[in-house]
Amino acid sequence: MSAILSDSFRVESAKILRDSIVNSTPTYMFIGKSTEWPSGNTVNPSDSKVSQSDAMNDLIVGKRLGGGNMTLAVNRHDWTSGTVYAQYDVSDSTLFSTNKKFYVITNENNVYKCLGNSNGQPSTAKPSGRSLTPTSTPDGYIWKYMFTVSTEKADTFMTTQYIPVTNDPDENEYQYIVKAAAVSGGIESYIVDVPGVGYTNATVTVTGDGSGATALAVIVNGSINKVLMVNPGAGYTRASVKITGNGSGAVVRAQPNPAEGHGSNAPLELGAHYLMMLMEFGGEDSPRVPDEFSFRRVGLLMNPKNNAGASHTNFLIIGATKAYFNTISGFAVNDKILFSDNTTGIIIDAGSDGGGSYMILSECKRFSAGSVIKKSTSVSTTATCTSVIAPDFKPNTGSVCYIENRNAIFKNELQTEIVRIIVEF
Repeated sequence: MSAILSDSFRVESAKILRDSIVNSTPTYMFIGKSTEWPSGNTVNPSDSKVSQSDAMNDLIVGKRLGGGNMTLAVNRHDWTSGTVYAQYDVSDSTLFSTNKKFYVITNENNVYKCLGNSNGQPSTAKPSGRSLTPTSTPDGYIWKYMFTVSTEKADTFMTTQYIPVTNDPDENEYQYIVKAAAVSGGIESYIVDVPGVGYTNATVTVTGDGSGATALAVIVNGSINKVLMVNPGAGYTRASVKITGNGSGAVVRAQPNPAEGHGSNAPLELGAHYLMMLMEFGGEDSPRVPDEFSFRRVGLLMNPKNNAGASHTNFLIIGATKAYFNTISGFAVNDKILFSDNTTGIIIDAGSDGGGSYMILSECKRFSAGSVIKKSTSVSTTATCTSVIAPDFKPNTGSVCYIENRNAIFKNELQTEIVRIIVEF
């Protein structure tokens, strides 16, 4: 028995995860781990319970993801003169999996799908405009305008590798008009597999489970150079093409439109099986999150519980512990500390406020007033805890579903760190 998971499954899975995070599953992007990696080299994460537990224990701060923090995405292919672009082909099972360049983005941030590539010739004329029907360029290419990446989405999500894609445009976006005008079940492109020879005239006949499709054969030096749509027809899911005329040997394949038409579902048509998540860290406005600290890990935590056992739904989730001590003399930021049971922690901030002298600790166990800590490099330097503001989530609740270990990033109060996580399905 053989089976596959289709490209559509990958796209739908990305959409389902996005929708679940927005509507029903509180999910936090977090940063953490202030201590250095052993031997100074980043450690590869593992999918073990210990690794997940460490990630939760090292968490300093996380922020809840919302719809504005996420987008479906596709690989970025900038239109470049002299490049041969792949033609959209309904029979090509590798169209998405091999990252074929069958669509482009131009310097106007317009995205076009290639419906004809002039029999594999280089593209030399940039597609332009926002026509609702496929348009030809002087180099013989046929392009279908799909959508324009808005300035806001480009500034937020677009990178040198990825283009944000949506299927839910606002009514004031041109993509909304493209979706409404999409031709369901029509045939707007054809592929010439064999050009044949000896033609001075040729008739194109389309048969299939729809009706009304007509097309025109373009003859160059006795061969069928391309076939152009005259009328897309409607209702086609499959079709065959017959070329009749005074030549012989031409083989042409019809390319029925996607179920709802080209431009009706950009994520599905372009293979948007990436989910990009983005969060800015900086200015958290919490007395338990220092302005300056280093971190070496980013991750995703889904469905954590608060300390009362209910679902954690606040925007911030804080894993650092703010504790007040009888003294902080002799302790400094980045010092490692020891508890009486020889478990450890690290000081990521220290100072005083209306509650007294405090230290903000990370990567340590939960503890209570009365606990004594020692400086790891000077065990005679001690302090006794007088009160504690514990992390605001219940230990070992929720699921750490993504871990990425990085080189140290040093955060300060004058900068904002933009963290991206891209999940491929």
